[in-house]
Amino acid sequence: MGLTKAFEKYKTEGERFMRQLTGALALLIVGVTAAPAGAGSWYGGEFSAEIVMSAKDNPSNQASGRLFVGNKRIRAEGSHRGQEKAVIIDAANHKAWTLMPASKQFYEGVSDAPVPPEPDVKPLPSDPDSPCNTNASQLKCTKAGVDNVNGIAAEKWVMTRSIQGRTMQVTMWVDPQRHIIVRQEAQDGPVMERQFKGMEDVGGRQAEKWEFSESFRGQTVTNTQWIDARLRIAVRGVSGDQKYLLELRHIKEGPQPDSLFQLPNDYQQVASPKMQGSHGPGGGSPPAQGGLPGGYPPNGAPQPPR
Repeated sequence: MGLTKAFEKYKTEGERFMRQLTGALALLIVGVTAAPAGAGSWYGGEFSAEIVMSAKDNPSNQASGRLFVGNKRIRAEGSHRGQEKAVIIDAANHKAWTLMPASKQFYEGVSDAPVPPEPDVKPLPSDPDSPCNTNASQLKCTKAGVDNVNGIAAEKWVMTRSIQGRTMQVTMWVDPQRHIIVRQEAQDGPVMERQFKGMEDVGGRQAEKWEFSESFRGQTVTNTQWIDARLRIAVRGVSGDQKYLLELRHIKEGPQPDSLFQLPNDYQQVASPKMQGSHGPGGGSPPAQGGLPGGYPPNGAPQPPR
């Protein structure tokens, strides 16, 4: 389910749905040697789960796998079209490896490997380690008050940066309690928004139901996600056209063994292919990245001129 640049050609609802679910973690992998994830930008606890992504119109494109989340470490194992792969991400130390169990080989980085849904926790401008608070980023961030966004008291932030003589601007409204972005407007880019629809039971767990929308050049795509209230991850997601479904099943909370996040001794290192990132247990291409540093804001920043 590959993606091209989102701002040059609007893609199908399913592709953009998967991109939104996996975007921030893919950015973390692609920029794994860049700035670390903020202290609060991680899942709500350690756990394991089964993950399934499916396409209603293309049952053969179903992807499934296992997800293991530790303390700033994650492992995703996936099966897609008969091929097994795994990825280990050490976010704290900016490292990632792709494992190929059949050949007992691995390489540094991620390429066409399983990537799970991102944590529903975003780096915010007010975070001490955000690009807004580092001199190297050349990013100017200004708090512009508090607005009511769909019933949520949200801090308004305006971020600007000059690139190749062009000043770029992104405005975002953030919920500091949940540590999320509830609305984002990008100069010459899309407008993204989310609305809280209440609490629901999903597989015996309490989840926040959110409706997401993204509008660009007269077109709007939507999806619905149920965010686990404790773990801050989408345990269910449905694209606006009802064709694409994501589910997390058999969630088990608790510390994960260190061995899951270590390279096996009997694996041989091979050269890394071109870094691509991926989408879901089946792999794919990374989301389009914006022109602001460090993958910040997570989505929607305009591309610099080429």
